[in-house]
Amino acid sequence: MKLKKVIIDNFRNIAHAEHNLEDLNIFQGPNRQGKTNTILAIYWAITDFLMDGSSDFASFKPLDDTKKKVSVELEFDTFKLKKEFYEKWTKTRGSEEETMTGHNTDYYIDDIKTKVTDAKKELLQKFGIDGKTDIAKFDLLRAVLDPYYLAKNDWKVTRQFIIELVGDVENAAVINDNPELEPVANRLAQDWYDTDKSKKFYKQQIKNSNEDITRLHGQIEGLEMVKDVSADDLKAAQAEIENIDVAIANTKAGKKDTTISDALQKTLQELQQQALEKETAERAENDAQNASVREERAIIQNKIAAAQRAKDEARNEAIKVENELADIDMQTNRITLEIADKERRIERLRTEYIATKNQAIQTEEVACPNCGHILNQEAIEAEKQRHNQRLEQLAADGKTATLELQNLQFKLKELQERSREIELKQAPARAELNRANENLQAYENEVHAIKEKSFIASAELIALKTQIADTRRELENQRMIEAQDNSISEAIAALQAKKELPQQVLNQHHAFTANQAQIGKIKAQITAEQKNLVNCEQAVALVERFIQLKLQAFQARIESVFGTKVRFTLIENNIKEGSWNEVCYPSVCDKETPFLNGSGSEQIIAGIYIAECIKKKLSIEDLPFIFDECDKLDTKSLKALETSAQIITTKVNDIEHNKLTLTAKKGK
Repeated sequence: MKLKKVIIDNFRNIAHAEHNLEDLNIFQGPNRQGKTNTILAIYWAITDFLMDGSSDFASFKPLDDTKKKVSVELEFDTFKLKKEFYEKWTKTRGSEEETMTGHNTDYYIDDIKTKVTDAKKELLQKFGIDGKTDIAKFDLLRAVLDPYYLAKNDWKVTRQFIIELVGDVENAAVINDNPELEPVANRLAQDWYDTDKSKKFYKQQIKNSNEDITRLHGQIEGLEMVKDVSADDLKAAQAEIENIDVAIANTKAGKKDTTISDALQKTLQELQQQALEKETAERAENDAQNASVREERAIIQNKIAAAQRAKDEARNEAIKVENELADIDMQTNRITLEIADKERRIERLRTEYIATKNQAIQTEEVACPNCGHILNQEAIEAEKQRHNQRLEQLAADGKTATLELQNLQFKLKELQERSREIELKQAPARAELNRANENLQAYENEVHAIKEKSFIASAELIALKTQIADTRRELENQRMIEAQDNSISEAIAALQAKKELPQQVLNQHHAFTANQAQIGKIKAQITAEQKNLVNCEQAVALVERFIQLKLQAFQARIESVFGTKVRFTLIENNIKEGSWNEVCYPSVCDKETPFLNGSGSEQIIAGIYIAECIKKKLSIEDLPFIFDECDKLDTKSLKALETSAQIITTKVNDIEHNKLTLTAKKGK
């Protein structure tokens, strides 16, 4: 669809203008000749908005008389649209004085006056836009007319439209298409796919498992403090209890024996002396062998203490670097927001300055019919003074804002340089921490490998102790028999008392056996916690993988509509936090540069390319592209625009033209 002719009456400084349009239309001339107002009139008639997105009716009223009717008539190749805007004046009851009570806007389609709501609906149908999107706040008509609209619109609304256009990436679909994510599917769904929340959950599980493992190891150490008795002591205690039980049974039966205890006592003493001398010699030899081992362990323990201090220092340095980076990130984000605010303020001041500068000043003189004296000279001068003062104030505010912006940009640059300096420290700090950990682990492994040689009795000493135990039991049994009197109950009580010491040996052995069983159960718990630890660490990696896959899926959908010339980011991957943010950042063509950071020519070329992709996806026919300041494009770039749509634009040219001139070409 092409616009063939435009007729404008009383639109700002345009009293009357008619233009026949072709494929490429460039309104050229010096400033303040009506170039921008011409395309603003066309834009307003089609979209009901000005190109900055406002609907400031007062801004396009005729400058000489606001009561005049504003009229814009557009003749397309398939229909004609006329739009009129005028003030509504009403006389006050009982008075001839008129008061402005509002504004009216009338639509004429093919010369038939149409209600506003019906006219807007019909225009969307004629432009092929009606029903193409369900996003109420997104103006699809402006998106295919204005190269700047999509990138400068509210990004949240634009993101809704882009997702509607390319198709959303369902979280469940990402998991279904990637079975390896199944272990974290339920957790992600439970957290409403807030990946940061899921990662915190798994990290808390990792922390809990580490704490449980440490606690369980402590329990094992406590249980291992109970030592088993030697096999000889256990065997002797069991035999002694058996003998005492036999003596008790004999006592109950009333049996008595002849004493031979003296001979047994002498033999026992001789055996004990031999065993003592033998064991003393063997232990002295074992202690001599372990002295060098204890010295070596002490040296390594000192190294472990030094390595632990080095690890603590390296960890503190790494944490310090991380904290400095985080602090700089916060400052950078804050200053970036302030810069954006200052840039918007400067742009508002610039716009207001231009509007004020272009505003006509009432300078019509009223002369006295008798003497010719200018009666309203003071009012004219006052109006000029107010106008100039406002310009000066706007210029001063703009200068102040610009200086503030430059200071913020300087601070941002300083922070970025500081961030790079600190980032250079980050890798060495982490490497130093890893080295400290490795050194500490190596020393700990080394100290665990060095063990003292346990004392092991010789076969000869063991035989002596066995003989002593046998002799002792025989002697005790003989003495119990000899000491037996007529009081059987007292004898039995005495025998029961003799069972306490060997019973303690048995009790210690039973406690050791029970502890070993408990240690086995605790080790099984540790194994389960270690398995859970590994699973949770893998889950953290899977959550990060989920983010990457969703990002890839969105990128594939974007490329299916916008190709690879424009990078359209809908997810901003937060690598440090392991999460994502919803965004809507288009780039300029064939670069990573964000649209709003591109040059004027890059923004126009990218905006037209994006609009062409939208039209192709939604099967919308060509509508005119309307934009200001075509002089941002050179002739080659203008001709190379990837569109067959009609172009209506402006260009400042005070060298070849001294008034508004339309350059129209049939071929671009």
